[in-house]
Amino acid sequence: MSPSRRAPLAPPRPLTAAAPLLPPPALAAAEGALLASGGFGKTEALWYTPVGEALPREFVRLSPSVALEARGAARVARVGALSPERWPASPPVTAAGVSAQWAALGAPAAPPLGALTGAGAALGGSALCAWSDLSADGALLVWVPPGEEGEVRVVYTLDVPAAPAAPAAPAAPATGALTRLAARCGEGARLTLVERFEGAEGAEGAEGAEGAEGAEAAFTAHITEVELQAGADLTYTRAQGAPLAHLHLGAVGIALAAGAGARATLLNLGARLARVELGVDLAGEGARADLAGAFVGSGARLLDQHLTLRHLAPRCESAQRFKGLLGGISRGVFTGRVYVAPGASGTRAEQSNPNLIASEGARAVSRPQLEIYNDDVQCSHGATVGQLDEEALFYLRSRGLTRAVGERLLAEAFVGEVLERLDDPGAQQLAAEALARALASPEEPAQ
Repeated sequence: MSPSRRAPLAPPRPLTAAAPLLPPPALAAAEGALLASGGFGKTEALWYTPVGEALPREFVRLSPSVALEARGAARVARVGALSPERWPASPPVTAAGVSAQWAALGAPAAPPLGALTGAGAALGGSALCAWSDLSADGALLVWVPPGEEGEVRVVYTLDVPAAPAAPAAPAAPATGALTRLAARCGEGARLTLVERFEGAEGAEGAEGAEGAEGAEAAFTAHITEVELQAGADLTYTRAQGAPLAHLHLGAVGIALAAGAGARATLLNLGARLARVELGVDLAGEGARADLAGAFVGSGARLLDQHLTLRHLAPRCESAQRFKGLLGGISRGVFTGRVYVAPGASGTRAEQSNPNLIASEGARAVSRPQLEIYNDDVQCSHGATVGQLDEEALFYLRSRGLTRAVGERLLAEAFVGEVLERLDDPGAQQLAAEALARALASPEEPAQ
């Protein structure tokens, strides 16, 4: 991974007053009903990931700190309680507020609030989306006009409550935030979008104790929607490196019109439990999606990635390459579903999910799925679960390298196909730290 020459983002500034965000009573009641209804229960999609059990029953709503950088023709606005030090006043997260901000950016009229862009359908049926529709704390809106090029990089940071001063003192309440980002690209526009999710400095704590049981002290739930009009192009990076005390839920929806292209790279690296849903709709003829990702687990982490890619138009192409590297007693789950509609002739789709187990206690679950309703297609999928190659390790040790160094080199080579796509220094750093944790021996925990 060659280091990027881009200047780093300015450090995020915390919200003033750190006041809790309390939804109106009606919204709070609807939110409680959704959570009590089993929307995050043990369904087929959540069979291996107990999100409902991990969600805090009581939490204080706090907006995360946000560091944002926009370049080129990208226009950015916000609704709700995100980053008030940058935008002193903004409309609330309502249909009227969202419409007003899209108009202020010069963008065409948007769909209803439940789908901030035309990409909402790609995430249909998600309990996380239903929850966010009810009571999102804030959202960033991004518009790139037709034929223009823009770049937006965002870092979200949510603080973990301080530990009690004395063992007998009551624990601080969990904090949580529901946030969104909606991006829209006009015809022929190009957007580079980077989103990074972190905890406050020093919040990770000692990795050596990460296998211990305990409730999450904070959770983040974030939805990203990207709508690409005809001929538009997206380069998207999402890096999740939340501290161990976090629960992270994420959903990404991308809708592509005719001739549009998306190149997305997703890193799932942090939190005790992290689940990221990715829904992509190839809705226009000749659309293309190149999707890659890595999930790197250590300790008792559970990292879940759930992909649904729908070929809805003729002559579309897609590729999915997601790699898992799991150490400690971590768990990795990959579900990749490719749907080919009856009218989507000439479809080409590839899916690959190799997993590397770096310790005896780690486990990987891979569920590739094809659902095809057209004969004129070229589709393939594959999944493997294996260990480090002992012959390759022997060769490296015969050249004077220690076993630890040899394991690191083989692990870096394994995920290198994904990591070489990164041009964000922060994402590169998160990946390097996650690799060190996954390969650390119990006697030598990585910090």
